[in-house]
Amino acid sequence: MPGAQCHAVRVAVTGTDVRRLRDRLAVAGPWRLWTDDIPGAATGPIAVRRRASELRRPVRGDARCVLLRYEDGTADLVVVAHRDRLDGPGLHHLVAVLTGERPPSPAPHPSTGVRPARIGHPARSGCHRTRAHRTRRGRRNPGGRPRPAGG
Repeated sequence: MPGAQCHAVRVAVTGTDVRRLRDRLAVAGPWRLWTDDIPGAATGPIAVRRRASELRRPVRGDARCVLLRYEDGTADLVVVAHRDRLDGPGLHHLVAVLTGERPPSPAPHPSTGVRPARIGHPARSGCHRTRAHRTRRGRRNPGGRPRPAGG
């Protein structure tokens, strides 16, 4: 699907357990968790380009979940969804399930009749938000301030 029909969320995660993420994702919906080991630190140029690319890349189907793992031990969970198949509340439900903020449960179907508000300018190829999280015990990262998309 074209990027304007998609929306994305990036979540900085620590203590990632890939098996746990896959199990949680299996309950939330019929999606697959992709993992990618990125050379260098999360703040390095390769990581910045890869993260930006994942956030802007259109999704085939309903949703794409990618765990980007960096050599410095940090990771980003990028979730991209087609707006008509997983609206804003559905996308945030999926992220909350994956990060442990919410018990594993199926992602809700999009609301009928109301088109979700778009984030950012419609001409952008992809819109996204960034949040910081800890996956262990579902607690937020201390000082869990949003990080800019580039760093």
